[in-house]
Amino acid sequence: MRAFICVGLAYFVIAVIVPIALLKNARRRGAWTTKGTLWSLAAGAAGALGALGIVLAFAFQGKPVYVMPLVFGTAPVVNTFVTMYMGKTYKQAGPVFFAGLILVIVGAVTVLMSSPARSRPAAYLAG
Repeated sequence: MRAFICVGLAYFVIAVIVPIALLKNARRRGAWTTKGTLWSLAAGAAGALGALGIVLAFAFQGKPVYVMPLVFGTAPVVNTFVTMYMGKTYKQAGPVFFAGLILVIVGAVTVLMSSPARSRPAAYLAG
C-alpha cells in the first residue's frame, strides 16, 4: 500500500497544487458548480480506484506484460462508452468504431498470448 500512498501524493500535487497555482497566476477565480464538482469528484474517484487496482494487481504478483495491456486497452474503450452514454450518441457509432473495438480486443489478446517468457534451464527441461 506504500506505492498507493505515493500515487495519492502525486495525484494531490498534480491535481490540487498545480491548478491552484495556475488559477492564482491567471488572476481568475474560476466558476464552481455543484454538477461540475460532483462529476469531477466522481471522475477522480474512478481514476484513484483504477490506480488502486493496478497497485493491487502488482502486489498480488501480476505481471506488467499482462496488467498494462488490459489497462491501456480497456481505459479508452470504457471512456468512449461513458462519453457515448452521456452524450446519447450510441446511434452514431459506425463500422470504423466497431472495427477499432475489435482491434483493441485482438491487440490485447495478442499481447497476452504472445508475451515473452524466460527460457527454462536445460536441466529443467531434461528432468
